[in-house]
Amino acid sequence: KFIVDSRTPQVANTCIQEPKCPSMYLETTPGRCTACADDCLTCETGVASTNCKTCIPTKPYWHIDNGDDPVGECFTANNAATDKCQFGSFFVSDLTCHDCNTTCKTCSSSANNACLSCYNNNLLILGSRDTHSDHTCETLDNCPLTYLDNKDGSCSACSTNCATCSGTGESQCVTCQDDTPYYHVKDKDATAGKCLANFSNTGDCQFGYYLKSSDLKRCEECDGTCKTCTGPEPFGCTSCYSD
Repeated sequence: KFIVDSRTPQVANTCIQEPKCPSMYLETTPGRCTACADDCLTCETGVASTNCKTCIPTKPYWHIDNGDDPVGECFTANNAATDKCQFGSFFVSDLTCHDCNTTCKTCSSSANNACLSCYNNNLLILGSRDTHSDHTCETLDNCPLTYLDNKDGSCSACSTNCATCSGTGESQCVTCQDDTPYYHVKDKDATAGKCLANFSNTGDCQFGYYLKSSDLKRCEECDGTCKTCTGPEPFGCTSCYSD
């Protein structure tokens, strides 16, 4: 075999009496051995850095596509986000990193709904709601209306009955969906509450609440002794809980 270029211990433009090319070389044409890229211990289908089949010890993390007979690039463990794989890939096992879906910066698998973070100008969607899917990256300027902006490049779905929210809990709605319009809050100063449909027993608010504003469908809490009431005072009860 003719050695085309040097890679220790082989020397360029020399001949070796071997039936196969040595390790770190690929037979690119019959009888001619070309050195794999420096990061590759072995290579296939080509000698570029993306054609590594195994990696040198100092760059052990093998980043591959998801094909049946993959080749890929070799890296050191220098991604602070994962301590193992480069951005755009995820750790599988045995120092092997597979490609994420192309929309993900980091991920837990190659599925398009396995994103853990997104590239710039994309937002990470957390929780499925409306037309949006959990753990996907979307190209958006702002979080969708029914999602909370976490201020870290991600958006969390509000509770189902909320139109907008200050948190993801069911009592953290800021505005309500049309089919659950009655906004139940603890007191007059509350800025978040629970959204519910009208309650047949009282006409509007749930037990323990009274309708503060019919225009806003805002329900505020009765005194704790009242089942139904006209106001927050203890003497505003219109019915009581049974013992």
